[in-house]
Amino acid sequence: SVEPKVEFSEGKTNIALHLIAKPSIRNIHISGNQVVPEHKILKTLQIYRNDLFEREKFLKGLDDLRTYYLKRGYFASSVDYSLEHNQEKGHIDVLIKINEGPCGKIKQLTFSGISRSEKSDIQEFIQTKQHSTTTSWFTGAGLYHPDIVEQDSLAITNYLHNNGYADAIVNSHYDLDDKGNILLYMDIDRGSRYTLGHVHIQGFEVLPKRLIEKQSQVGPNDLYCPDKIWDGAHKIKQTYAKYGYINTNVDVLFIPHATRPIYDVTYEVSEGSPYKVGLIKITGNTHTKSDVILHETSLFPGDTFNRLKLEDTEQRLRNTGYFQSVSVYTVRSQLDPMGNADQYRDIFVEVKETTTGNLGLFLGFSSLDNLFGGIELSESNFDLFGARNIFSKGFRCLRGGGEHLFLKANFGDKVTDYTLKWTKPHFLNTPWILGIELDKSINRALSKDYAVQTYGGNVSTTYILNEHLKYGLFYRGSQTSLHEKRKFLLGPNIDSNKGFVSAAGVNLNYDSVDSPRTPTTGIRGGVTFEVSGLGGTYHFTKLSLNSSIYRKLTRKGILKIKGEAQFIKPYSNTTAEGVPVSERFFLGGETTVRGYKSFIIGPKYSATEPQGGLSSLLISEEFQYPLIRQPNISAFVFLDSGFVGLQEYKISLKDLRSSAGFGLRFDVMNNVPVMLGFGWPFRPTETLNGEKIDVSQRFFFALGGMF
Repeated sequence: SVEPKVEFSEGKTNIALHLIAKPSIRNIHISGNQVVPEHKILKTLQIYRNDLFEREKFLKGLDDLRTYYLKRGYFASSVDYSLEHNQEKGHIDVLIKINEGPCGKIKQLTFSGISRSEKSDIQEFIQTKQHSTTTSWFTGAGLYHPDIVEQDSLAITNYLHNNGYADAIVNSHYDLDDKGNILLYMDIDRGSRYTLGHVHIQGFEVLPKRLIEKQSQVGPNDLYCPDKIWDGAHKIKQTYAKYGYINTNVDVLFIPHATRPIYDVTYEVSEGSPYKVGLIKITGNTHTKSDVILHETSLFPGDTFNRLKLEDTEQRLRNTGYFQSVSVYTVRSQLDPMGNADQYRDIFVEVKETTTGNLGLFLGFSSLDNLFGGIELSESNFDLFGARNIFSKGFRCLRGGGEHLFLKANFGDKVTDYTLKWTKPHFLNTPWILGIELDKSINRALSKDYAVQTYGGNVSTTYILNEHLKYGLFYRGSQTSLHEKRKFLLGPNIDSNKGFVSAAGVNLNYDSVDSPRTPTTGIRGGVTFEVSGLGGTYHFTKLSLNSSIYRKLTRKGILKIKGEAQFIKPYSNTTAEGVPVSERFFLGGETTVRGYKSFIIGPKYSATEPQGGLSSLLISEEFQYPLIRQPNISAFVFLDSGFVGLQEYKISLKDLRSSAGFGLRFDVMNNVPVMLGFGWPFRPTETLNGEKIDVSQRFFFALGGMF
């Protein structure tokens, strides 16, 4: 440290700096620790004997040690210290006194004053959990934290209020057992259950009474539910906002009856004045082009103001993933050429850019491909034409166009593929989405005797009709061939599998699921039809129908039903045997009919050589139930059925191959989904040429998976 000394003499100022060397740590004495060993404490404190003593670093280490104890459930722990400084010898002794207190493991969590169903609801949303020897070691749940218990008490109170118990009170307290574990008690007094009496809406003049009353969502004799009542006020405001009344205010008055558990509710509406959209101004877009942002806006200059569209604009910009933050708000119009600025509101769009590129290496294992790995490169805000300025502006000119670029190289024991995709939304400032894809694949999974090699690409255009429905047109071209690894007697014809597939088609897709990655409700389906033979080697039509339904059967359990039917019909000089292997349908394995070997369902050349088919049907039912939120682990049971046949447009239900089983889904690393489990085929063996063969593979493991 430095001690300055200032002296004034004969009109002069003399400054002397007295330097004091930092003391060294001679001894460290730790007392009171019974659970945490001394070496762990020293590692957390980051101090050691003979080191120089730095006060700020030492105090930070003490805070880290206190936090360490709290995270492990020692809620009553304390850490104190004292210093013995010998200035003459320049050393210091550090004395640390620890009082660990009780361990904080919640051995028992008891609720009183509520029903069994209410207890089940409460246990689902509160953070405080009972300690479990099987799961708490990696979930961290089951430890007593006073702040979290207080938050949970408020959450329980809010839950009861919204179920009519307006006077509900929650008191929590704990005892210790003979081993120092926590016995936590939640004592709940629900009080009387309230209902609603009269529900009035006053102050509205512009909009029809019936329209406003419809938004309130509550009526006489309904259970008292503050959240639902205030949500009705919000919906009334939203209804006014659709018609330009963006400053409408809605207050709610709760009037209790003197002698009965009843509340009268009055909505007081202040309508304000309607507005139109003025200018749209964008700031903060250092990379992203303004027209890319404008494509996501739902309002345009001159439109009647609609706050729902304003909120939709902000959400759509967030969903692009281009920005770290997005703020869309209104201000009084700055232009007033006609003297009516009070009728207009300008829209300001403030954004803060974020990184949109990703480069990653991956390594994995599956029951299909054994060990595999590769590299991925993606840029979700790519600008293809920016490449013209790459030498003058560098690689930053390749960002900001709102395009998506994806490159992937996958190297596996049985499958090797390369993919390049480029997508351009709002192509030529239209609602159309343009997509171009190039790919090459070498598939050695179908046979040990040959590999299926394809390379080519496709061009697609997609038009979004509404929030759930879109249709598209596409053309694809693919060169296909078989490469012998060793001579074989039974198998596809090498010559008939060498040629060019040239196909064009149309698709229609519907999607109403609530989450693109982990849906719980909704429907996802589509139909695709294509014609091959536009100058290529092969002539056939292909029809694909698919649908997935998601429904909540219980509060947390999800039922998933998937169906897919596919058909190929050769025409002209292409026969059923002449359809290349790369275009045929295969089922079996972890992503189709679990419990069977990969691709084994349907016609076969030999016991291990699937032939593929021209008609296929896949039906899968699954019930999934979440076990743990963090980390995300879910269990599921399933019933899969599949058929593959060589006849055109013919499904034989008696030849369905079915299986049932169970498994787990969980995420690893950066939300990479993993699926594993066991499946039991209903027909684990088949007879081929008088010989019984085993077609089962009970254990399955894959990244991604069904649905």
